[in-house]
Order: sequence, then structure tokens, then C-alpha cells
Amino acid sequence: RVVRRRLMTSLAPDEVRMHGVGVHFHSMAGWDKCATYEGTMCGAAAHAVILALSELLKHPDDLDVEWRVETRCRYLVEAVQTGSTSASMCNSCQYRGNPEHAAAVRRLIARFPRRVQLDVHVERDETARRLAFMGIRRLYGTGDSDCSDGDT
Repeated sequence: RVVRRRLMTSLAPDEVRMHGVGVHFHSMAGWDKCATYEGTMCGAAAHAVILALSELLKHPDDLDVEWRVETRCRYLVEAVQTGSTSASMCNSCQYRGNPEHAAAVRRLIARFPRRVQLDVHVERDETARRLAFMGIRRLYGTGDSDCSDGDT
């Protein structure tokens, strides 16, 4: 059984140019969520993680498992795990990582009752199909982790 949740996002005028950032969630219980938020830089990737974590927190039934969150921004992952001052900037954010985004992600992760692991994930082209859209879906019992079929 597949339950789909959709969240339409409105971009600020200066963010309309963004496209192509996805966030992938994998629970340790064998079902997945995917979120795609459009953007070209790590700022958009961080924004995607913030939006997706916020959306997950709205659904108490999603909080009973551990989550692994994958994003393309190496800076965000390092800043959340080791602190903003020791995190290295990455090429994809054009060396403009945002410590405030990392702090926001850290605060959101702290609200989860179970562990949330943040990892770097290299984006696949299929996740960059639509502008200003974030979709989250939950797959029960399939163990299928391919979230980038453009179907969300």
C-alpha cells in the first residue's frame, strides 16, 4: 500500500530560478519517504531538509522509527554533525554554506524522539523534474528505496 503526501511550496521571487535539489528519507523499518524541493545550490538543499523535517514532525505516526536523511550538501551534513566552524564548504554550495541553516536542522533533529542520521547523497537527474515542489511518500513493507521515479 502506498500513501502519498504532497506539499506545494511557494518560492520567494529571488528563488524562482532554483531547480534540481532532492532530499531522500529512509527509515530503518524498511519503508521510505522522498522529498524533492527545487534549487540549484546547497542553500536550496538545506531549505529542502528543513521543509521535509518540518513536514515529518507534523505526522506523529512517522516519528516511531529512526530516519536517515540524504542531501547533496556536504557542508550541511558536516555542520550539523561537527559544528559550523569545523565544517568544510563544498563545491555544490559554491563555498557559501549557511551556519543558520545548519542550526535550524540541528534544532529540528533534536525534536525527533528517535535518531535521525544525516548523510551526503549525490543527486540523480530524475529528482530535478519540477519547479517549487516537494513531495513526500511513504511506502509500506516494500523496502524499495528508489524514490526518484518522478511519481511523487
